[in-house]
Amino acid sequence: MIAAEFSKQLRRWRTLVLIGICVVVALFVAVVMAQNAHNHPATGGPGGLNVSMTSSGLVIGVVALFFASHLLTPITFLVYYGDPMSSEAKWGSLRYLLVRPVSRSRVLSAKVIVSTVLALASLVVIPVVASLVGIAFFGLHPVLSANAAGTGAAAGAAPVLSVLGTVGRFVLATGYVALDSAALAGVAVLLAVVTENVLAAVASAAGLYVLSAILGALPGEFVSHIAPALPTHYFDAWLNLFQPGTGLGAMTHGVVTQLVWLVLTLGAAYVVFNRKDITC
Repeated sequence: MIAAEFSKQLRRWRTLVLIGICVVVALFVAVVMAQNAHNHPATGGPGGLNVSMTSSGLVIGVVALFFASHLLTPITFLVYYGDPMSSEAKWGSLRYLLVRPVSRSRVLSAKVIVSTVLALASLVVIPVVASLVGIAFFGLHPVLSANAAGTGAAAGAAPVLSVLGTVGRFVLATGYVALDSAALAGVAVLLAVVTENVLAAVASAAGLYVLSAILGALPGEFVSHIAPALPTHYFDAWLNLFQPGTGLGAMTHGVVTQLVWLVLTLGAAYVVFNRKDITC
């Protein structure tokens, strides 16, 4: 069933367009940021990232991942997760699929697994392509701090991160961004099962993302109490991976928060799907 679902989703224009958009955005961001870093070598990275943009091409990949994680990646995940179930229901093919001697949980699991693999593939494209562009500009070297590069002593400065250490942290960061987006995507799966409408599922989940981001930015004691439970509160915590000496407590809290959102929404989706009258 998973193989059949893969074959079906890979033939859809939606999949090819989303991957193509990720490649184009990664190329554009990487080239623009590399040129800007070349003109302003003392400038650090986004989000307070205190690393030299010109010290290693891998930093360009980190920057591209940062920009993509705020909009492109969440939307990509929402489309991948929210579309399959609601599209099948809209086309009427879901009824015929469920008359087979296959459990509903297995059907939903196949679609979630395939959506996860395609979403991860689209995400991984971004840092990989951007890093390759960055390496073409600045080479593959240890990462230096922005302060060291700004003093003109970059050649003799101790690296903040080795090449191998940067790659390892890159993998963890990409996984964290994927978990961030998957937690929101779990809402899309639930809404797709409930509404059987692609637009409603994706738009509602995107609305939750926007609402969470707005609430997290508002001042006030009440907001400060609920902020840690919002799905976007720890979105940028992975940047601490690239700033040695910075605690990873926020990232740990982020993992727990996203897992809670993911388990609750997907669990609810399975319950609704198993009880819903679809075949008649």
